[in-house]
Amino acid sequence: MAVQIRLHRGVKANIPQTGHVEGEPVVTTNTNELYIGKTDGTLATLTPDPAKLATLAVIDGEADLVPIFDASEGGQKQKTVTFDAFKAALNIPAGSTDEHVAPYDGGEAGTLGGTTGTNGVLRTDGSLSLSIDADAGALRLSVVAIDGGTFS
Repeated sequence: MAVQIRLHRGVKANIPQTGHVEGEPVVTTNTNELYIGKTDGTLATLTPDPAKLATLAVIDGEADLVPIFDASEGGQKQKTVTFDAFKAALNIPAGSTDEHVAPYDGGEAGTLGGTTGTNGVLRTDGSLSLSIDADAGALRLSVVAIDGGTFS
């Protein structure tokens, strides 16, 4: 008896969501995703369930990878980048942990408020100011005026 292997392929938007044979592989040619037919004729993605993934105790910035879905290319969209390279792309100082990414006196550009509130990720103008409230250990956002517009 000859074994028949069926492999459905096509653009993701055109792949039917029902009527598949159990175990039948389905490949999207535009997004490079792989699905498998379930017993009820629907598709299951072969992407792992995040709830079933193990938790890292420590991140190795040079070795651990972050998945990236690149929208700029028509071919392979799923890529990876090291955790350190991902932090560098966000302008988070090397070696810092998230408690050091908040603004502080003498901070670095790329932290939330930078060194003056004008060179970081969050910038303000004359009607807003962002400052560090050392006594409260928090940021203080001050608003001079809020213009809600006019109603007809």
